[in-house]
Amino acid sequence: RRVDLSFEKGELIALVGAVGSGKSTFMNSVLGEVRALVGSVHARGKIAFYSQNTYMVNDTVRGNIIFGNPSDINVSKYEMAVDICALKTDLNALPNGDMCQVGERGITLSGGQKARIQLARCVYHDADIYLLDDPLAAVDAHVGKHLFERCIVDELLLGKGSIWRSASSSPKKRLIVLATNSLQFLKHPNVSRIVVLKDGSIDQVGTYSELSKHGTFR
Repeated sequence: RRVDLSFEKGELIALVGAVGSGKSTFMNSVLGEVRALVGSVHARGKIAFYSQNTYMVNDTVRGNIIFGNPSDINVSKYEMAVDICALKTDLNALPNGDMCQVGERGITLSGGQKARIQLARCVYHDADIYLLDDPLAAVDAHVGKHLFERCIVDELLLGKGSIWRSASSSPKKRLIVLATNSLQFLKHPNVSRIVVLKDGSIDQVGTYSELSKHGTFR
C-alpha cells in the first residue's frame, strides 16, 4: 500500500522491516507474482530471485546450481559462483563433491548449504536485477559476512572479479534489492538506500546515517 519507489542499476537497496511488514510481498510484486490492484510495477532487464523457501530439485549439487544441460556448463562462471558463495569447503566434505545427489527437496543438505547453493544459482545465471529475500539469515555470522562482501558487494554490485565482461569493458551495472535486518550490513558504505517497511507500507527511506538520526536504529 502507498508504495512509490524507483531504483537504478548500480544501487544496493536494503529492505528492512519486522516479520509480516511486506518485504517478501514487495519482491513478489516486482516479479509479477502479486498483482498490483492500483498503479503499476515496471522492471527492465533479467531478474534473479532468491526466495526464503529454498528450491531444490532431486539432482546433484552442480545440477542445482547450473539448472540446465551439464554439457553447456560455463566452468569459469560455475567455479566463481561456488567460490564467492562459500561452498568450496562443503563440496570437499561431501561424498562425490559437487556430483553428490541432494535428494528430494535437498534432504541431504543443511539449511545453510541449501541457501548458499540457491545464491550460487542466482550468481551463475547472470541477471540485471537481483531480488535477494534474506539470504544471510540461514548462515552464521562469519559466512554471512563473506557472502555479503565477496558475493553481493564485490561481485554482483561492483563486478570486481567478474568473468562476464571483457578486459576492455566496464563492469556490468546491476540493481540489488536485499532484504535483511542485520545492522552490520545496513551500515556498509555501499548500501545506497534503506527502505523501511511497516504493515505493508513504506515507513521511511534513507541512508543508515539519515535514518539513525531519526531514531530508526537504536
